[in-house]
Amino acid sequence: MLPIHFGHWRTVYDWFRELARRFLFQTIHDIELMLDRERAGREAARQAR
Repeated sequence: MLPIHFGHWRTVYDWFRELARRFLFQTIHDIELMLDRERAGREAARQAR
């Protein structure tokens, strides 16, 4: 069950589906991965093999 301040479950689900459809989660993941690599002193983007 979702907390009451999240709203109706169907609204939350619809928002999730829309964001997933736009590949937003993949974009966030890619940006975080680049930032983590930079913090570790490596190049932001991995080299293609």
